[in-house]
Amino acid sequence: MLSESFFWNVTFFLTHLISS
Repeated sequence: MLSESFFWNVTFFLTHLISS
């Protein structure tokens, strides 16, 4: 199972790309 921190790091990264 993926670690929660990894999940949020990816989510934050994708959100940043979409926002930019």
